[in-house]
Amino acid sequence: MAIDHLDRRPRSPDPMSPRPQPVWSHALGRLRLDRPIVMGILNVTPDSFSDGGRFFSVDEALARAESLVAEGADVIDVGGESTRPQGATPVDAAEECRRVLPVIGEVRRRFPNVVISVDTVKADVAERALGEGAAIVNDVSAFRLDDQMADVCAHASAGVVLMHSRGGVSDMATFAHASYGADVAGEVLAELLARAEVAELAGVRPRRSCSTRGSDSRSGASTRSPCCRSFHGWWTRGIR
Repeated sequence: MAIDHLDRRPRSPDPMSPRPQPVWSHALGRLRLDRPIVMGILNVTPDSFSDGGRFFSVDEALARAESLVAEGADVIDVGGESTRPQGATPVDAAEECRRVLPVIGEVRRRFPNVVISVDTVKADVAERALGEGAAIVNDVSAFRLDDQMADVCAHASAGVVLMHSRGGVSDMATFAHASYGADVAGEVLAELLARAEVAELAGVRPRRSCSTRGSDSRSGASTRSPCCRSFHGWWTRGIR
């Protein structure tokens, strides 16, 4: 039977077909995003603004991790360097590793089904943490402060969190850099998109990356409403 023509126009998706479920891929698998994902924060520092010193020993940190898991945490984010709003003191990579690596290793051993994130701006710390069982790197500088971070994350196929901030560890959570023009959300979005591009050029695939505008103390109280109102627009522009 002869075929007179073949319609090659793209067809609309079948509205009755199930939509693919969104996922966040990381070094050890993936997290389904068909529901909110809960990340529990575990600061193993002496000086974090919310819980500094409370979980500074390995035993205290593990007890806190157990509580977080019992409360429903899908991810435990382990941090060893404070970026508190006032008086944050940077620590070197060796000290940061001394704080976080034993905790990450033990949390991984005791709670194998819980995804571990390491909160660090240092590529060396991230690489060693990934070797201990972390699967996600949460960089509050969005790869600004260590130009090797993107390559480390790409090589390990790590999930990444790129947080908007300005300045360094000691002042990113102060008002020192919280100067914006009329389009606050636009400036934050442009800076985040630039960091996302750095990540992608290094080989971090978009499905492994998510972004956040950062805490109120990093952007200033006056930026809260315009940034929150712009969340939907950020999603349509590729910020997850």
